[in-house]
Amino acid sequence: MNVFSNLGVRPAITAESREFWNATASGKISVEYCAQCELHIFPPRSVCRRCHDRSLGWVTIEPPGVIYSYTVNHHPWIPDLNDSYAIALVEFPEYSNVRFVGRLVGFDREPSIGDQVDFSFESAFGDLYRPYFTPWWNRE
Repeated sequence: MNVFSNLGVRPAITAESREFWNATASGKISVEYCAQCELHIFPPRSVCRRCHDRSLGWVTIEPPGVIYSYTVNHHPWIPDLNDSYAIALVEFPEYSNVRFVGRLVGFDREPSIGDQVDFSFESAFGDLYRPYFTPWWNRE
């Protein structure tokens, strides 16, 4: 079992976010898409922030993403957590630069801004799947 699986506050599954969480359960990341102005939107909000259209659809994001920013945590926030871990803000330039926050896993060196990453998912809270990011060059 992954020690991170049930950390934090369980996300609220709302009408706006349900499609995102359904996609993660299928191993995908989906974001809202406005066909009117061609903007990708995350987090979901049911209205386009650019043109204010409400007839939004959903599209699946394809990797790679790019590390926009990251930090390495060295503080053991829970008793069984002895190792440091990295958290990144990952951008998807092909999709209106939408960004996601998640753990970086599987790096054999210090991550760098601009590194390309793939995504995978971990089970969280028993019924949700949370994305995390792995080096693009290590994908299978």
